[in-house]
Amino acid sequence: MIKGFVLAAVLSVAVVASARPLPNSFVDHRVNSVSGLIREIKTDHDVADRYMRHFSMSEDELISWIGTLHETRLSGAETFQIYSIPPDGHVKMHVQTLRAGERVFCDPSGVPVIMVACGNPLSLGPIKPLTPVQTAESTPAPVLAPTPPLAAVPTPAMVILAPATPEAIEAVIPPLEQPAAPFTLCPPAPCQPNYAPLAGLLIVGIGIGFTGGHEHPHHPICPVPEPAPFAALGLGMCGLALRRRSKKSR
Repeated sequence: MIKGFVLAAVLSVAVVASARPLPNSFVDHRVNSVSGLIREIKTDHDVADRYMRHFSMSEDELISWIGTLHETRLSGAETFQIYSIPPDGHVKMHVQTLRAGERVFCDPSGVPVIMVACGNPLSLGPIKPLTPVQTAESTPAPVLAPTPPLAAVPTPAMVILAPATPEAIEAVIPPLEQPAAPFTLCPPAPCQPNYAPLAGLLIVGIGIGFTGGHEHPHHPICPVPEPAPFAALGLGMCGLALRRRSKKSR
């Protein structure tokens, strides 16, 4: 029975000793100096992981930066954004006013960055310089091997032409063709007299003379049309037609 009570007391002391100094503290054990905080980070993997995630540093960078801090007290009440770690492990931020005389770790410029009582950060830490990004303008161009000389290309022979002279130009340029003779109209042939109509009229007159001058004494004369006038008239008309045709053909 007594042994049971002793075992329970030892376990309770161990639990109390292993508990965080304050709820949601970054450290698992109370620290009073910069060296104690560094020792806590080196010996407790969970504590190192909390600080590395919050400050976005590796363990070596974190220890090197914390080594530049120093412990001091606030000269007056100040309001800070305090970061803490709940049991679920995520980083939580809340605004709180610390009273004058609160112990804090300050950076070389005197800015409070970590609370001594619980190890909770009061800022996001130092601003890390950005690594310059190599660009096409800043990256030096690689040294290229010298280009082998090109094969010798034979130069074509130049042809020198003699200066042009008027005689050469006349020999090259063919003479223009002679213009054709202008069109001329042939003079009309002299008109030859056509006696065909006159011959027809003559024949008509002869026929009338032979037929109209004789009368029978015992019989009365009856006017009978004679074929000769008609023949003469036909010949005259033929002559006129031939004359008009010959004019058209000219």
